[in-house]
This record gives sequence, structure tokens and C-alpha cells, in this order.
Amino acid sequence: MTPANREPFRPAAAKPLSRTCVAIVLLLTVYLTGGCAEKSIPPARIAHYLRSTKSVLGLGRVVFVALDDRKCPQRIAAGMSDALAGAIQRRKLFHIDTLVASDAACKDLPFRSREAYSMKELAEIRDALRCDAVMFGSVTHFQTYPRMQIGIYVRLLDLKNGKLIWAVDHTWDSTDSQTEARIKDFFETQMRSGYDPAQWQLGLMSPKVFQKFIAFEAANTLPSREGAEQLRRARRRGGSLLGMLKSAGRRRFQRILTKRSSC
Repeated sequence: MTPANREPFRPAAAKPLSRTCVAIVLLLTVYLTGGCAEKSIPPARIAHYLRSTKSVLGLGRVVFVALDDRKCPQRIAAGMSDALAGAIQRRKLFHIDTLVASDAACKDLPFRSREAYSMKELAEIRDALRCDAVMFGSVTHFQTYPRMQIGIYVRLLDLKNGKLIWAVDHTWDSTDSQTEARIKDFFETQMRSGYDPAQWQLGLMSPKVFQKFIAFEAANTLPSREGAEQLRRARRRGGSLLGMLKSAGRRRFQRILTKRSSC
């Protein structure tokens, strides 16, 4: 065939995507957009610090010294401490035991809210409490009228090296519109037993319910053991889903170029 009679190049028709690829794309679309029919809940922007998932998963026993009550009634600090300990325990990261500051085991130990500790002080705390890490802090703000506000500062300290593992320093305000939306969602999804979801406004007025909401959001700044293990398994199977999609796309594009150059 002479060049003049050669037929124009027609690229081969691309093969249709497999059902698996289509399903993955659809799932990603729904996950990232949150769906079209439902109103999206604003994400919680909690002021916190997390050293790493690995540093949390490596802990065995943690002692939680109940929150300091110098800026709020004792019952509020106690209720906030109980709610926070329970919410963290449900993350299934480590075993947690709660002590009050007046307990004989920690009565004379140097617990300071924000200051650094010497290695000698860390050794004293570790020997007295026999744990890998200690968690402590305070209720930094409390107000019920004209609006519900509670602030907490809590930190998780590694007693082996004195490094900060996790901390939360945040104040929740019930009159904030985004907080209100998250309270409603929390009430509908987390407070099912003994509560009517239609009465979610209790979260705006009841210190007890508001404390549960705060504890839930604070604890959710920690990874869950189940989520961390799923991520680890996914990485062992060959990397993230996004990486696998990019790799598949590059291979498909390379095959098209190869076919074109061979014509």
C-alpha cells in the first residue's frame, strides 16, 4: 500500500471499564460528596495534637487523673472526666484507669496542667502509677447562662520519654450553628438508648448531655484501633486506593500509546 492510499489512523476503541472500577468510582463519589439528598454535617474542627497513630497503639495501661475542678463545680469536672474516660475507652486503643487527684496513689505526684516535666518527675509518676502513660488536665471554662459553654484541656504524656502523645485544648459553645448541627447528629446517632431523637435540644441545655457530646468529639480526635488496623491491612495489600487507581490509569494510557506507535 502506497502512502497516498494509506487509510487514516483510527485509534482502537477503548475497552469499557470493568464493573469493579465503576463500583469504586461510584463509591468514591458518594463518599466524597456525602450524597446529594442528605444535608451534610459540618466537620468538627477541634483544637488538638496527635503525635502519631503508632505512638497511641503502642500504649498498654494509661492512668487518667480526673480533670482539675478549680474553674468549675466539682460535679462538672467529675462528670466530664467520666464521660471522657468512657469515650476514649470505646476507641479500644489502650486500657484506661481513672483516679482522682486526692487518691493515695497520686496525691503527692507533681501534676501540672501545661508545664514540662523532668525525667526524675516522670520516673516518680511511672513508679507510683505503674503505667505507660498518664492523662490529665482541667476544665478550663464552664458557663450555663445565657448559653452553654464548656472548655477542656487534656493531654496524654508518655512516661518513658516525656513526649506529648495527644492533647485537646478546646471550648465548645452551644450557640454556634455548626456545633448545634453536630449536637443534633450526635443525639440522633449516639444517644439512642433512653432518649427520643426529636429531643436533641437537650444537648443545648443539659450539662450532662453536653458533656457526653464533648467527650465524643474529643475522643474522636484519636484514631480507633479498628480503623488503624484496616489502614495497615490496606497498605499491606498494595497501597492506598488512590494510588492503585493512578497506577491502573498509567498502565491503560501506556497501552494506548503503544498501540498507536505500532500502527
